[in-house]
Amino acid sequence: MVANSADTSENLAVKHGAIEKETSGSSSLRAEVFDFASSAIKGFAHDVIKPVTGIKQIISGKPAAEIDPPSAEQHKSGYIAGAMAGQALDFLVAQVVTKKLGLGVRAATIFTSGTLAALAPTEAGGLDLKERTENFTVGAGAMAAYGGAGSALKSFGLRGTLAKGVIREASAGAFAGAISAQGNSLLKTHHFADASTTGESMLGWAATGAAFHAGGKGLGRLSSELMPEVLSRAGKLEPTALKPEAGASREFVITSGKEALEDFKRSRDRGLSVQVRELLTDENGKVNLGDRKSMLVQHLSAREGDGRLLPAAKTADLLASCNPENLSEANQAKHVFGKAEGNVWLYTGKNNRLLLTASDVPVDVTNVNGYKQPFKLNRGETTVNVMSDLLIGDPTNMDSDKSKAALADFRRQLVETKKLRMDGVSMDFWWGLIEKEQGKYDFSYFHKLTDEVIKAGLDVTTVLSFHQCGGNVGDTENIPLPKWMWGDLAKKIGVTDWRAGMYKSEQGNYSPEYIQPWADAHAKAYYSDLMIAFRQSFASKAPFISEVNVSLGPSGEMRYPSYNSHDMGVGYPTRGAMQASSDLAQADLRRWAVQRYGDINGVAKAWNIPDLTVDNIRPPSDPKLFYDRNDHINTQYGRDFMDWYNESLVNHGKLVLGTAQSILGAADSPFLGTPIGAKVPGVHWRMGWIDGGQVHLSDRSAEANAGLIQTSVPWGPNNAWGYQNILNMFKQLQPAKPGTSSPVIPSYTCLELSDGQDGPNAQSLPHTAALRFGQAAKTWGLEVDAENALSGTLYSGSSWDSMTGLMKTPLDPSNYYSKLTLLRMHDVVDNPVGRDKVTHFLDRVHPQWGADPGNPTFRMPLPVYHAQTVPPPAVNFNNIELKLDPNLKPELLPGFPP
Repeated sequence: MVANSADTSENLAVKHGAIEKETSGSSSLRAEVFDFASSAIKGFAHDVIKPVTGIKQIISGKPAAEIDPPSAEQHKSGYIAGAMAGQALDFLVAQVVTKKLGLGVRAATIFTSGTLAALAPTEAGGLDLKERTENFTVGAGAMAAYGGAGSALKSFGLRGTLAKGVIREASAGAFAGAISAQGNSLLKTHHFADASTTGESMLGWAATGAAFHAGGKGLGRLSSELMPEVLSRAGKLEPTALKPEAGASREFVITSGKEALEDFKRSRDRGLSVQVRELLTDENGKVNLGDRKSMLVQHLSAREGDGRLLPAAKTADLLASCNPENLSEANQAKHVFGKAEGNVWLYTGKNNRLLLTASDVPVDVTNVNGYKQPFKLNRGETTVNVMSDLLIGDPTNMDSDKSKAALADFRRQLVETKKLRMDGVSMDFWWGLIEKEQGKYDFSYFHKLTDEVIKAGLDVTTVLSFHQCGGNVGDTENIPLPKWMWGDLAKKIGVTDWRAGMYKSEQGNYSPEYIQPWADAHAKAYYSDLMIAFRQSFASKAPFISEVNVSLGPSGEMRYPSYNSHDMGVGYPTRGAMQASSDLAQADLRRWAVQRYGDINGVAKAWNIPDLTVDNIRPPSDPKLFYDRNDHINTQYGRDFMDWYNESLVNHGKLVLGTAQSILGAADSPFLGTPIGAKVPGVHWRMGWIDGGQVHLSDRSAEANAGLIQTSVPWGPNNAWGYQNILNMFKQLQPAKPGTSSPVIPSYTCLELSDGQDGPNAQSLPHTAALRFGQAAKTWGLEVDAENALSGTLYSGSSWDSMTGLMKTPLDPSNYYSKLTLLRMHDVVDNPVGRDKVTHFLDRVHPQWGADPGNPTFRMPLPVYHAQTVPPPAVNFNNIELKLDPNLKPELLPGFPP
């Protein structure tokens, strides 16, 4: 015991956590058993391989007759058998049963340990299959007791009173099983005490061990003479310090910051720092307090890494969050679970206790040390943002009355957004405002706005808007690209026409909305220089920036301006206009075609155009006829043209996003691990129709003119319905290893509309398109986000229903979209329909902390056999039934835990 005089919170923790003298004659035995169990588990980990393999075969459905039982050599002594039982139980519960069968930890423990016991041989040569099945109950209880001890001391990393509580509950199950009709039969038939004495029965030793762990009373006294030999053998091992591992638990005492931690759990704020001391159990079973350390407790989702860590991470001794696998090696070294993966759960209890566990499902700590329900450190798997207005006030004069009024209303909307429990605000960072003079970057306006968002307790998604504001649906402002840029770009290209870097359409019109991708070799420096300037200017705000979205075309979307205002008669729901008539585009088409077929003769042969010359390789001369005849699908020229057109857009996306990743996701970047996003437009018209429940595709000319699809492949799920190149690009940009760069995430921008809108002439299938894009992204192994297309749709309840039906939530984990950005903020907070619908949606996305709605086994834990409870009913797990004698009264058993 550790001696302490003052009743501080730390001292109380030691008193409650250590193995104390509760009754004379049982405390030393309990301590010895703890010592033995820890040594045995450490010393014989290698002996678990064969039995684990056998049980894994059973769980996978292999016939029992084909499974070889563990060899007799593996059971030479009782303490080796016990070590094997604890290790096998540990492995199977943590790695196999909870995942394969979906059971909670306690149910999985009893299921697994009972299976192990049923397979265990005895000195008589082993039980046949029928006997093993009949005697499942006693095996379950007994092995749960011993396995529970092993798990408590090792893989679940439970310490002190928590470990003792787990063992008490498991021991109660063991006594219940042993006194049942099946248990009595087994004890008489297989010589319980004798088998334990000889040390050759896993089942017998586990049952005896259960009695020891219950306090050295009752049945344990039958074999108490074994303890000297057991301790002698355990003493020959070379114990090592118990270190936490992936999937383990760690227990601390909070010395400062407990009240703030409780507020953090209620408010879903990003994180906070607390001072802690860890409860450490040495090889003798003694609990001591570690050094005082600072711990940053922070929410991180599966998509976030170093860039989202709060500044306190730099000075913190320990980090606690979900998904440590996404952190750099330096920060993994600080994390309480190192290189563990996935969920981390936080529990607070009496005496300033703090428990952290790393597992897919929370550990059931009911009635143990006052711990409360688990709290997952990720704020949910799905996030919901709102997009701010295009401008807030006058960027050139934020002190004007107009700007002050706009800023005040912006603050009001932020307060309402936070009240509604939304996660963050998406905001355009307009290139035309930031770099008015070449090489001079002014972010002051955007710092003012992001300060307000962060002050409101919300995240920021920054959109690096390399596109013009104006000329698109919903554009109420006019913010052109930097005036100096077009002339400078023309010089780089080597021409005098200042429009050389613009898109040129089939109608001969130029679009100033975005730099054409065929100028990327000359324009790349514009993108990279602004990204570098952004990284430097917003380094201190990196933890509050949840995503950096990068504009890849008009409206910030990865597309050509095929239906924009520079052309006539190209709006919804027409096919739009091709945008490949510039000199740069046609030169690239010629290069591509010759490279594809080797020379001009190869091109002429493939396209069936005799006497074709390189100068005559060009886009369709009559685009209307080209689509009316379905040449884009039926001719080799048409398929090649559309492949090149699509490939040019994809290469542009890869260049710009790859540049962002190399700058923002660099190892020394404050944004390392912060997701990089890009918008993929939901061009849903001229797509097809539904008849008799079947989708019939049309020419898809609107998607083709926007550059989104290939026509050289049959449209189906295997090629993402034509979006294969785009999804492959995102797939290729993902970091090879989490924590080494930033993930790149597509965002689909039309989630709310219904199929068939605007009648048969529109051939509109927006819901089908969103569903298929989400399904394809899932097939490609990509996370995917979403936006609504039109702000006005947020006033329609059916639009909200459509979005909800496609979003991932704890109740709908098989859906596709992980983040929803709502266009725009005032269309939610100042809209009664929007406020009501987003509240209901967020109830699904962000359930109250506590029982996990996605884990029903946790919400219905296996009953605990305490004295005050009635005998439990039979419990069925996958047709395996555990029955207890209905007349059993555990509280009357000798040695029943108090």
